[in-house]
Amino acid sequence: SWNSFAGQADISGPLNASGTLGLRAVVRASDADSFLDIAGEDRQLYYLTGQAEPAAGMTVSLGISHQVNGNKTGYGGLPTARDGSPLPLPRSANFNNRWNRWDDKTTAVFGDIEYQFADDWKARIAFNQLWGSQHQLRSSLAFEEPFGYYQGLGNGRLNSKRGSYEA
Repeated sequence: SWNSFAGQADISGPLNASGTLGLRAVVRASDADSFLDIAGEDRQLYYLTGQAEPAAGMTVSLGISHQVNGNKTGYGGLPTARDGSPLPLPRSANFNNRWNRWDDKTTAVFGDIEYQFADDWKARIAFNQLWGSQHQLRSSLAFEEPFGYYQGLGNGRLNSKRGSYEA
């Protein structure tokens, strides 16, 4: 519904005859409108991971992913009447501007090494590193005494970096 389209390719398999080396690649894209006027989202995902067994009992995995979420939406909801009651608006009402964006990008690199000992013991070390960014270009319609209705504007950027390591 609302012009929602998506496509995905997922390919995986061994890279050598013994099956000790494998690779998986995923690409996904989607685009959708919304029941709200001038709103929707577009998303892309790219994912690549590999696994190897360099020695008996040892498995090494390494991967990378990149995701982009583009939201064509506003910030906040609909204004209310002065007494706080809902305004008689259609369900699709949206007072945001066409240039509103809320875009997120995340890139991750991850991997682990696992060794299986005799008697069901195993050792594992793993890591996951993420880099994220967000850009918001937004507007919202609000009501405040004594000014009345006004449109608020915002332009924000956020960047983050997170990591986890375990043994």
